[in-house]
Amino acid sequence: YKALIFAGWNTASEKQYGILLDYVKRGGILFISLPQFSKDITRNYTNYTVDDLVNGGDLSELCGVRVKGRGPRFYWGTVYDYANNDFAQTVKRHGYGVFYSQLGELEITDPELETLIIDQEAFKPLLLRRKLGKGQVFFLNSWYYPGIYGHDCEGEATTNSHGMFADIIRYIAKLARPQVFMTGKGLNEPDAECSFINLAAYPDQKLICLYNIDFEKPHTFDLHCGPEVKTITLAPREMRQIC
Repeated sequence: YKALIFAGWNTASEKQYGILLDYVKRGGILFISLPQFSKDITRNYTNYTVDDLVNGGDLSELCGVRVKGRGPRFYWGTVYDYANNDFAQTVKRHGYGVFYSQLGELEITDPELETLIIDQEAFKPLLLRRKLGKGQVFFLNSWYYPGIYGHDCEGEATTNSHGMFADIIRYIAKLARPQVFMTGKGLNEPDAECSFINLAAYPDQKLICLYNIDFEKPHTFDLHCGPEVKTITLAPREMRQIC
């Protein structure tokens, strides 16, 4: 896999930690947050402690940080160093919120860590990126699961806003694009039209399957297959195979 995204429950182990470390070093892109490092097997996702984390919270080798404990609650996430932040240029957002979440208290062990998003009020890191070997790790410094960051009513939010977590996923998906992908017509990234299209590609069979899940309206998008770009419109509930 080009990318692995941990979004929900995970019971971690030192063995898994080693597998993920090797995966990133060999070129993988990993997104993971604090609770997914917990070794607890009882699905205790609210009251776990540093002692429950892999390596007692020392995630230096993989994430470049050491977790010392629970940090403060915060409300707003802000993109850090906006002008020089390629994540910001991709999602075209400055801020996210409102959250009522809790950071981890971190000791930074890798001075080369890149900060992508911070807590707006205390300027503590929320999303960090670490280049490691041939790959990279996106570490969300949150004591809660990433799903809590889907809420979006910050000043820049619109009715079509995806929220912070979705924007992170979209950014990683862009980094890990396969040979076949879709974007909005004439664009370099997906738009609202693409959200109605299911795409499945089977390289071994030289087959691409497309399905418009909207039963009422047609939708138009660009299908990218290597260097070739083809604009396609699918009628309501149309399924199409391209060989």
